[in-house]
Amino acid sequence: MTARPRTHPRRRITALASSLALGTVILGVCAPSGAWAAPVPGAITGIRVVDAQAAPFAPVKVELEWTVPDTAHTGDTFTVAMPGQLTPLTAGFALTDAQGVKVADAVVTGATITFTLTDWVDTHADVSGAAFFDATFYTDQAPGVDVPVAFTADGTPFQDVVRVLSVDEVDRTKPQLAGYWTDPADQGTVSPTGAISWSLQTPLGPLPSVVLSATPGPGQSLACDKPIRVERTETYQAGTGWLTNLTPVPAGDYSVDCDSTSIRVTLHRAAGDHEIIAVTYATNVDDPSAQTYQGEGTIHVGDDPRAAHSSVTRANAGGDGTGAVPAPPTSPAPPAAEVPPVPTTPDTTDTPPVVSVDSAPQGQAATSSPSALAATGGTLGAGALAGTLLMLSGLVFAARAPRRALRRTR
Repeated sequence: MTARPRTHPRRRITALASSLALGTVILGVCAPSGAWAAPVPGAITGIRVVDAQAAPFAPVKVELEWTVPDTAHTGDTFTVAMPGQLTPLTAGFALTDAQGVKVADAVVTGATITFTLTDWVDTHADVSGAAFFDATFYTDQAPGVDVPVAFTADGTPFQDVVRVLSVDEVDRTKPQLAGYWTDPADQGTVSPTGAISWSLQTPLGPLPSVVLSATPGPGQSLACDKPIRVERTETYQAGTGWLTNLTPVPAGDYSVDCDSTSIRVTLHRAAGDHEIIAVTYATNVDDPSAQTYQGEGTIHVGDDPRAAHSSVTRANAGGDGTGAVPAPPTSPAPPAAEVPPVPTTPDTTDTPPVVSVDSAPQGQAATSSPSALAATGGTLGAGALAGTLLMLSGLVFAARAPRRALRRTR
């Protein structure tokens, strides 16, 4: 009969445990950094609009304070949902410590700003900080009205109020030049081509002949490959002077000359009564480090040049983070070395006790004398003990002998 092969369940269990452990290690190595990132509730502790009053379409400054627990780590986030009346004038910014090391990244997506912590927080405790950014204030409310603005930070509401200021009315009897960011959130940081738009506008007609020319200030160049619009209108908004109902001027009524340093638009007809001609063009941001960009325009009415000036300022955004570096753990003091006891040498000068065995008749076991027991403290002496052990060993051997003999005869 073939013997059944033995199985080793213990080996199978060990192999399974090793596989599971290896899988855990592989998962730990392959897991991307920040894979377990999560929102940090309550991180933002306050938000406010610094400018308590603002005119429509004017920039205002927003500030916030934040703090995260020591359990926060790389990739954790906290967010701010902006109110409809405020649009951030940035696509993103960084929060840094006093040495310029990045603590968190802020990214603007639509009306939401998301702050993502860096690995800086993994080496610091009691982390907190502040952030600020500019935003455009949109409202159609009349001057003097208090407009409530409501922020939401990870579900927590924050309320503030901005009072509407009146707008300085544009004087339409003079030429005007207005500049603004083509993409208010980018401001030429990612897309410098055509980053700034300009609108050069004539005074109210009638004007017998019109030539509009403009030059970009330092850090810019004309974006002649971008659309150049030549429009007209006879209306503007009461109280503000903002142009309304603009329509294109027929292409045959004007000509355009443009290079990197200047643009010139010549109107081939007279401007009508109460008519305003507006030319919109763009410039490239060649120096992204500049904070303010200048623009110069001139309206030539016959032989009468009339100047106009404007500037565009880059919006501000940034913030900081602070924290304490925990002290490294101190190692416990090593235990004191144990001193082994010094062995003592037994005194061998004493005479060993003498054990006497009384003679006994044949067939009777000998007994220890009382004097011998007294000499060993009431116990058997060394010789008697050895004899007893030899006798017991003989009995054990005698008991096993018949079994061995029986095995040999089988």
